Amino acid sequence: MDDVWREVTEHYHDNQTPTQFSNLDLKSFCDPAKHDKAFPHLKGRGAEVKWLVEPIANVWKKHKRPNNHDNRVLAGLKALLAIITTIDEHADEMVYPRGVPQLFMKQIEGFLKQYNWLAHQADSHKDLLFSNVPKLHVCWHLGDRAKYLSTRRGACFIDEDYQRHLKILAQSCAHGTPLHQIFVSMMFKYRWALDYEHVRI
Repeated sequence: MDDVWREVTEHYHDNQTPTQFSNLDLKSFCDPAKHDKAFPHLKGRGAEVKWLVEPIANVWKKHKRPNNHDNRVLAGLKALLAIITTIDEHADEMVYPRGVPQLFMKQIEGFLKQYNWLAHQADSHKDLLFSNVPKLHVCWHLGDRAKYLSTRRGACFIDEDYQRHLKILAQSCAHGTPLHQIFVSMMFKYRWALDYEHVRI
């Protein structure tokens, strides 16, 4: 990890990376004492993670073994980098130009194909390495929706804020409510909230 971090910082310096991790070690991904108890996941802000993809891809390409597994990891990193590049290149557009949505979807499907292959292989060996999280499914929909609206116009932060409010609403309905009735209570309160919002406007 020291060698990886050294090469990442060199990339940061050479490319004047705008948002950087201040440090990267095993604790950034997992609890080193319990690394075989849970899937690793990188802790960091979105911009930090985004700008880490390219240096990690370069480090991986330099040190990878000449086997199918490592080649697929590199292909997945390259596809992820292509996705990020496409989003950035068209950040100010409301709708993608002709041909870009199809290219964007191809990039996403390429990334998902590699990731799912790696996850399946890891699962078959009982290795906790690649977790098929719901965000991977959302990623596919992100590509599909790009036919109609630029990805940066999708207001993902609004969606995340909505999820936060739903979580608070569910917590308020859980106390003293049978488990199978929580959803009914949530919908009742949510309907009233929408009515009050309409009246307020």
